[in-house]
Amino acid sequence: LGQARFALKKHEKALEALQRGEKVGKKLVAYWLLRSRCQLALKRPAKAMVVLQRAYRQLPKEHQLLREQAVVLAEMQLFSAAKTAGLRYLQKAPKDPYGYLLVGEALRRAGAYAAAIAVFEQSLLRFPTRTDLLQRLAYCYAHERKHRTAAKLFARAIRLGADNHYEAAEQYRLAGRFRAALRHNGKVSKTHRRLRQRLAIAVAAQRWSLAAALVPALGKAGIGDETTRYLSALALLRAGQPRDAKALAEGLRQGAYRDRARQLVAACERCARDMRYCR
Repeated sequence: LGQARFALKKHEKALEALQRGEKVGKKLVAYWLLRSRCQLALKRPAKAMVVLQRAYRQLPKEHQLLREQAVVLAEMQLFSAAKTAGLRYLQKAPKDPYGYLLVGEALRRAGAYAAAIAVFEQSLLRFPTRTDLLQRLAYCYAHERKHRTAAKLFARAIRLGADNHYEAAEQYRLAGRFRAALRHNGKVSKTHRRLRQRLAIAVAAQRWSLAAALVPALGKAGIGDETTRYLSALALLRAGQPRDAKALAEGLRQGAYRDRARQLVAACERCARDMRYCR
């Protein structure tokens, strides 16, 4: 009954059923895990932690309870304690890649990127070909704005068979490695993502002719969000096409880019009078 109510997201009712069934369930690790997850779903992580500690005292050989403690502690923003609990679990179950993934991901989602990096780095010493671990580590470095390191990790995952060309291109773009960014961008399978990202790379690299040449393809593909239109207008202006740039910029005067659009329209008018202002 507790499981059924939990599946239906009736967490308070599920907890009531589990508490009534404690005599039967207390020797089952699944019982305690479900009970703690009910508390967590009800935004009561401290009570979830009490449940897990009680369970581990009764079932000291069920080490996945330590793993669950790490997840709950991360939810409580107790990152140091979460890392400690996670590493205790991994000492007990060193051959469990899912354990590294769960503990590291809990820390990453909680914003404890340094602690998550430590867990994922350790995991890759044991499982160097696991692309899921490589990807999570790359995301951590990206959050820490270590874009070149993140890009190299995504590239490593690609060599092992993962489809992370978009992510690698984005991190290389942010790292200022535009040639590498374009190389990976060319292998992005989805046309919309590839074109939009290629425009961003070309603009960041100040390759205005390349960026301007992408504008017709973007229009043909129906990509017309405000960011794309603004970058397209800027590229056209810098490529010496002020009339087309102004037409795009005029349409942005009412949106989020309205202030930049006004400046861009003024720049287009100056450029139309004197091409030196296009740059």
